Amino acid sequence: MVREKSSIDYLKKIKCYNIIQTDNYLDPIVIRKLSMSKPEYIVHCAWANNQLKDTKNLIKILELAKNINCKGFITIGSYEEYGQLEKNLSEDTICIPKNSYGRSKHAFYMLTKEICASLDIKHIHLRLGIPYSNKKDSDFYFNDVIKKIYKDELVLLKNIYDVQDYIHTSDIARGIVSLINNDLEGDFNLSFGQGVEIKSVLKMIYEKLNKKFIFDESSSQEIESIQS
Repeated sequence: MVREKSSIDYLKKIKCYNIIQTDNYLDPIVIRKLSMSKPEYIVHCAWANNQLKDTKNLIKILELAKNINCKGFITIGSYEEYGQLEKNLSEDTICIPKNSYGRSKHAFYMLTKEICASLDIKHIHLRLGIPYSNKKDSDFYFNDVIKKIYKDELVLLKNIYDVQDYIHTSDIARGIVSLINNDLEGDFNLSFGQGVEIKSVLKMIYEKLNKKFIFDESSSQEIESIQS
């Protein structure tokens, strides 16, 4: 199920044809179609970065889950919910989000948890690292870096010493399937499992592409690509 204006070309390319395009989760036609296929879980990925719109959509899709007798409901959160990002985070780490995105995701987690409990629906909340994929049109930061390195262009960086935790979209999918198959509920961190410094990732990319890595800390944190 995707938004009305979403592009479905990629879904068709991977032979996913059972697609419902709608912006109205409570449309009787949508409910009837889903009641026939009887999905046990809903994975709620939609996010418009608009608190009012996102809250309304969340309530509607929870109503949909109730109407079609879903067993479980999965929400997608972020490591930003923790606030202070450390190299090793666990589900026991207290969430003290520092920005609007983190606060919104954590608020949605708390709201969904309470509503699911009242509806007797299992709730799984995933706190993701930074998702990435191999799609050519992906806006993943390092995809752009790789393109520039190939062209021997200057790569401008910020926060090169930041520690980030990444996860491939295929690993996210496998993680979700595993949680469902094991009949689990609760909140779970889903990521590589250990933070990596951005500078270390860049060094690895340069080595793989057989380029020399030159980092000048004194000049606006610029990295220059030179053919070896």
